[in-house]
Amino acid sequence: MSHVNDTTSAAAKSSIKETAENDTTAKLEMFFMPEWFAVVRTTTPVKDIAELRKEGWNWIMKEGAEWVKLETSRGKKKVLQTFKHTLKGYVGPDKGLIFSLWEDDEEQLKAKL
Repeated sequence: MSHVNDTTSAAAKSSIKETAENDTTAKLEMFFMPEWFAVVRTTTPVKDIAELRKEGWNWIMKEGAEWVKLETSRGKKKVLQTFKHTLKGYVGPDKGLIFSLWEDDEEQLKAKL
């Protein structure tokens, strides 16, 4: 997994699209991957790494349920409000946010695709 790290303050002020198109100083950085993985992947077979990842994922899914509380924001007003709270730093790392632009499940069932 990776993301683009803004390395200039001007880029930080521009939109993500403008940054991607215009900022030649932006660089790709790895995240959601421990530093050791960069070393291990050069010395360990992919099959073994996949097994370690599977074991780790199973563990975190079982044990991690107590670490994060899920909160659902439904509808554009609530999603926007929650998103703004996130940007202001009011949402801690113990919150897992689920955004849905549907006001409720009934509305989704009535939608014609």
